[in-house]
Amino acid sequence: ELQALLGELEPHLLDVDGASPLGLPPAAGRVLLVSCGVGAPREDDLTLLQQARREGFAPALYTLNVRLDPRLGRRVRQAGVPHRGFDVFYELLDDVIGPSAAGG
Repeated sequence: ELQALLGELEPHLLDVDGASPLGLPPAAGRVLLVSCGVGAPREDDLTLLQQARREGFAPALYTLNVRLDPRLGRRVRQAGVPHRGFDVFYELLDDVIGPSAAGG
């Protein structure tokens, strides 16, 4: 699922300088991916989200088919980072990039 998700997101991704790796101009709706992986989020992920916030981004924590550890969930809420958990791949895509962009 991770590779399929990244494949769907690729046209919408920004690199750390705010440019599209595909050469597309910066635009609203583009996504800066700061971390991805298999398994439940960890403290390191929260640290990356907090750093992105300090750099002027509006980060959110997305999870697919995993539950957030309650302690980490409290820390995420205290940091003011939204957490969006999904069990369905295309629902996550719709939330990140919008239904029309996700083919829905």
